[in-house]
Amino acid sequence: MAGLHSCQRYPDNPPYFQPYDSASIPKDRRVLVIAVDGLQSDAFKAAATPNYTALLANAKYTWDAKSDIISRSASSWKTLTSGVTYSSHHIADSNFMASNVDYSGDFEGGLNTPKNYPSVFYFIARSKIFNAQTAILSSWGTMVSNVANEARVKGVLNNDVAVKDSALKLIKNSDPKLVMLHFSGPAKLVSDPSSAASFSASSPDYVNALKTVDGYIGDIMTTLKARPNYNTTEDWLVVIAGTHGGVNKSFGGTSDAETNVPTLYYNKSFKKQEFTKQGSYSAVKMDMAAGISASADDADGSFNPGTSKQLTIQFKFKGSASGYPHVFSKWSGTWSSGSGWSIYRNDDNRWGFSFRSTTGSERRVQPTEGPLVFDNKWHTLTVVIYDSASKRWIKRFTDNQRLNDPAGTGSRGREITGYGDISSAAPLTIGVPKDGNTGSSFNIADVKIFNTALDDATIVNSLCLEDYTKHSKIGNMIGYWPCNDGVGNLMANKINSGKNFTLAGAYKWTILTDYPCNFTPTPPVGKTTLFLKNIDISAQIFYWLQLSVPATWDLEGNIWLTPFENEFIKI
Repeated sequence: MAGLHSCQRYPDNPPYFQPYDSASIPKDRRVLVIAVDGLQSDAFKAAATPNYTALLANAKYTWDAKSDIISRSASSWKTLTSGVTYSSHHIADSNFMASNVDYSGDFEGGLNTPKNYPSVFYFIARSKIFNAQTAILSSWGTMVSNVANEARVKGVLNNDVAVKDSALKLIKNSDPKLVMLHFSGPAKLVSDPSSAASFSASSPDYVNALKTVDGYIGDIMTTLKARPNYNTTEDWLVVIAGTHGGVNKSFGGTSDAETNVPTLYYNKSFKKQEFTKQGSYSAVKMDMAAGISASADDADGSFNPGTSKQLTIQFKFKGSASGYPHVFSKWSGTWSSGSGWSIYRNDDNRWGFSFRSTTGSERRVQPTEGPLVFDNKWHTLTVVIYDSASKRWIKRFTDNQRLNDPAGTGSRGREITGYGDISSAAPLTIGVPKDGNTGSSFNIADVKIFNTALDDATIVNSLCLEDYTKHSKIGNMIGYWPCNDGVGNLMANKINSGKNFTLAGAYKWTILTDYPCNFTPTPPVGKTTLFLKNIDISAQIFYWLQLSVPATWDLEGNIWLTPFENEFIKI
């Protein structure tokens, strides 16, 4: 039955939060979150709805925030309320049970039972402001009871109009600290098989649905600003975000059209600023000692050199190491067993290439000259396995320098004729140590594998190519991983989505300020580079309410409002 429900019982736990030390943070901070299902970014921007547009004058906003790594409604709502992505919580289906089906292509070997990640309401109920009124209003009762059960007021209404009307009453007549509103009209309209609407600015019915939600936003903001203390003691942060977009008449996938959403953070003291993810570079530090690694399935053996396959392996690398860790490999077993190939650290901070056939012994190609690479500077490492003059060879490059490998014969490189079938059933792997060699911490980027032998000139001339589709051998590229996805546990393969890298361990995406040479940080004129995500919303709520977050909660979002405090904290 639709209505408002109040929950009065909470655990009497000690507060986990501490207030900020600064005495210069005045006023009574409060948060309003308005989340809309089916807010396709390009279409909503083109619609230029009046109430949303008016808010931009005092907003930090973007048109290319990331809702989640997939665009299913349950996943998006769990992500928004918990501050972790589908990669961690595994919630995808409308029953809000951890899924045993992989909707993203990330989870090789199936899904493990995930940790339970509570909502922002759960943490507030156990904080120093545990008596504060928190509320969520939605027409989706299953969502309310499964991701926001700790809200003090839980409104399960019949439709979006009822959500809006209840929100107006709540804001006008009560004393909320955090209000979260859910509007589902645009997504429901497009999903209705009897409707001709689609997620497009050229769909009149869809645009009208966007304008209807915009009208709700206008009514809500008018009521909020009419609160007696709005212009005196109360300081409101208003967040408006899409939970997913869509393509044609569907959503649920991983495409940008489905997962890119508009997001706005409004405060009456904010200066207008548009953010874009363009120009930002995200990366994961592969810390072997911390167990951080990544693997990509290769059940069909595409990345095996075999006995006659030509193969070029290339990637950019920045890091340091000790011992002999295997940085990038396709190797089963240990140094003394198994088969496959590996790129590893030699004992003088240069790099070697090790291989073993299915029937032979291990062989190593490791120079005593050439540039150092484990020096915390970006380098491009290239291995080419090829046939020439009825023999088989390996040649290697560090950046644009061809290495003079020992036991080579002139310009062809190291001869490996007769060493047998270099194959392994192991996945393609980044960062998993062999034989206890855990002493490595590095970033990896621009990983390419070709099913042909690149010639020397092509290798040298394409080292810093920014658009991989312009590579002269794009037709032979069987794997390309930029490794800068920025969210979730996926490093996507742009050539073959069935061979994505899946991250493991306590990984965290961070924004680099030192880039590989194939990336130029050039945001469009008039915009600021900042990659916003829906996992950031919880972090901003905690920050705005002056609540610190223990690291043990494993939240994945970042607090990005801090650099702008001079706008809204008056000294």
